[in-house]
Amino acid sequence: MKKTLLITLTFFSFLVASAQNYQCLQSGVKHYFTNSSGYLRGIRIDSVRTSGTDMLYYPFHTPRGRYSTIGVGTIPLDSNGGSWLGKKVIQQNNGTFLFDNMWGDTIIIKTQAHTGDSWIFYNDTTQRYYVANLSVTDTMTVLGVLDSIKKIDLAAYDDTGLVTHDSINSFQIILSKNNGFVKAIDLYTFPYHAPDSAYYKGLDFYLDVLTSYNVGSWGPPPSAISSHFTLTHYIAPIWTQIFDRNPGDVFEYNVSFPSFFDYYYYTRTIVCLDSVINKINYPDSDNYHYSGWIDTGYTYTTSHSEIFYNTPMIDTTWMPEEYRPAPAHYDQSVLQYYTPNDTTYCVNGPLYEFISNEIVGSIWHNLLFENSGIHRTYKTGLGLVNYYDYDSGQDFYWDTTLTYYVKSGVPCGHYIPHGPFLAVNNTYLPQSMYTIYPNPAITELTIESTKQPITQITITNLLGQPIYQQAANSLLARVDVSALAPGVYFVKVNGTDVRKFVKE
Repeated sequence: MKKTLLITLTFFSFLVASAQNYQCLQSGVKHYFTNSSGYLRGIRIDSVRTSGTDMLYYPFHTPRGRYSTIGVGTIPLDSNGGSWLGKKVIQQNNGTFLFDNMWGDTIIIKTQAHTGDSWIFYNDTTQRYYVANLSVTDTMTVLGVLDSIKKIDLAAYDDTGLVTHDSINSFQIILSKNNGFVKAIDLYTFPYHAPDSAYYKGLDFYLDVLTSYNVGSWGPPPSAISSHFTLTHYIAPIWTQIFDRNPGDVFEYNVSFPSFFDYYYYTRTIVCLDSVINKINYPDSDNYHYSGWIDTGYTYTTSHSEIFYNTPMIDTTWMPEEYRPAPAHYDQSVLQYYTPNDTTYCVNGPLYEFISNEIVGSIWHNLLFENSGIHRTYKTGLGLVNYYDYDSGQDFYWDTTLTYYVKSGVPCGHYIPHGPFLAVNNTYLPQSMYTIYPNPAITELTIESTKQPITQITITNLLGQPIYQQAANSLLARVDVSALAPGVYFVKVNGTDVRKFVKE
């Protein structure tokens, strides 16, 4: 009997210890999350203190309040507002976490609950309340490592029972032993409206983007697809990675701005072409020399240089959406987006977007709501692909957009012939030493070199994945493409020159 009792107590102790390891937050680490559209959010605990048997966590601050002087129902600006997980989080010694929201209510997560357990997740004393149910205790790979997890499903109820049309019914939270939140939702603004009201635009930048850009009107709550944020690896990009260019690459931009004679009725657009002439690699930087063309009504060629350093382009001291003290102006981006594996602009690789904001008086200004600020978009390998600056105080804007480029011999976009570069094979655009024919090809592709021998041929699909390789050692090579499915492919010659061809 004693032996059986000992085994039972030991097993019970194991269950308790196992349950206690699950958590929501971790101090001393930064965790990053992205949703289905690539919006970047993060968790960083700035300080932890004890109060009796409770642990108090304090995340970084996010500006909260009015995005516009228009409309009613918005709240005064609070530069000391809570992050998307709250302003203060209490962890009780039984594993229960209490999250405060912007309505002065409390959200409850029980990390030691067992499969099948349910509890009140949120109740603001209105007709509708929300119940959490721990549906699954399992394992999954988290940040590349196997971890134990618990899945918590949310559901909306009122006096009649389950409210089937409430979008919260599809929401889910995942906790792990070693990382805390694996999947999380915005808890500070939950349930995304004030008690006894509907969602009102102006509560949160991200929620406003989801519902509409218009401020001062009511709107639907966000969906589960866009509201779920999943833990992800996030490494700040390096400037030399973003501007990864090579001699022969060409970039054409459209630059639009108001006429200096009439801000309101006339927009001027010029075309700029940059061709990479030279690139010098230093231990700490890449130096580029460009030759180009600017069409400003009277046309002229230009020559200029740029230097990009091996330093992060993002100051990771700050978290996404974190409040930054004055001067919170153009060069201090409060909001940053990160879209992994984006295919925009034809090149696979991460896309980075930044919106710079400023606080003027008691109003929070930004590009989307007050038409004031800077919107920058960078693409790995291409550099700056869009720069939009609008100053509502002076009715002035500046929009620079990458419209066409040739990178590693592969063109993308809509080429606009101007000035001396009326055709894409002029001296401003890269000259290939290889000829590929026929194009389209049915059974065989011929590659001919005018200068150096062809030593290596690689065919890739549109995602850049190699599907065929062939060695050679001559000025002319033939490749059997009869086995390829009809479609568009890239052929890389000697590891550098890339050309597009069509298989019929």
